[in-house]
Amino acid sequence: MQPLKGTIIIPLIALSLITVSIIISFLSTNVINNTHLLGFLLLLISNLLFFKNKKWYVLTFLSSSVLGLINLIDVFYINIKITVFGLSFNLLFLILLIAFLYTNKTLINQLFPEKSN
Repeated sequence: MQPLKGTIIIPLIALSLITVSIIISFLSTNVINNTHLLGFLLLLISNLLFFKNKKWYVLTFLSSSVLGLINLIDVFYINIKITVFGLSFNLLFLILLIAFLYTNKTLINQLFPEKSN
């Protein structure tokens, strides 16, 4: 068995956010709505693709992170927003996106190489 690499941290964080959100909603009065369900579905699909197809994993995770960044989907029961010049961004997805890009630099460079002239 290989030791855990840095790239598996982001799918584990996404799964833990989904799990905590579902448990909190069962134990309290918080309600899971359609944006949460869509966010759960997109992140679960991207986590499954992490083990099956790395290129589609990168594409689905980046697209779901961008959708979450502009508040179209949500995965956590608390929604923390930052408003800059009238545009509101979800802080959780911003942190996930930055961490994803930092930990998967080599994978993104391998999958999408720069074209040289």
